[in-house]
Amino acid sequence: MPVPAHALSDNGRFLVVERFDLDETGRYLGFEDACVLQGLPVAAKYDGSYEALARTLACFVSPAQRLQTLAHLFRLLAVCCALRNGDAHLKNFSVVYEAPGHPVGCAPAYDIVTTQVYLPKDVMALTLDGRKSWPSAKVMLQFAQRHCGLSGAQAREILSEVADAVAEVGARMLVEAGMRGGFGPIAQAIRQVWDQGVTRSLVG
Repeated sequence: MPVPAHALSDNGRFLVVERFDLDETGRYLGFEDACVLQGLPVAAKYDGSYEALARTLACFVSPAQRLQTLAHLFRLLAVCCALRNGDAHLKNFSVVYEAPGHPVGCAPAYDIVTTQVYLPKDVMALTLDGRKSWPSAKVMLQFAQRHCGLSGAQAREILSEVADAVAEVGARMLVEAGMRGGFGPIAQAIRQVWDQGVTRSLVG
């Protein structure tokens, strides 16, 4: 899954993320989030559904980018469900392009956080299958096939890859936490939330 270049500061307190709305010369790229694409004000960023989001992205990206974009959306949604990111709203899904008339593709993934570790009753930012509760793996597979153009085998492979990645990163996080005083308890809590997310939405 494409993400911007990023690094953790030496003291572990800051996440540094490279801007991805600029080209190599520093010129601004076209960058529009799903709120803009749907003609909605910022206040409505938590309104709507992931099904409508899939239709919006499919409509605005270039035809050659459509399947790749929808697969990216499904993978990103799987990550957000696994990590229990309740802030995956319309402004966190975007398209980028060099200039009007140029090919339009999806932006890299950004602004992904584990909100449920701080808000234990947090739910999804948008609805999926008519609900904001965290989806089952069955609902995820249905979304992939009905709205993202993926086969069942492709969708299951993505869910498996995300589950493996979460397990790997979770183990690395606990090691990192052991080297940074004070982060251990929150790291353990985050790992528990991730385990619940994976069990519910990816393999449950």
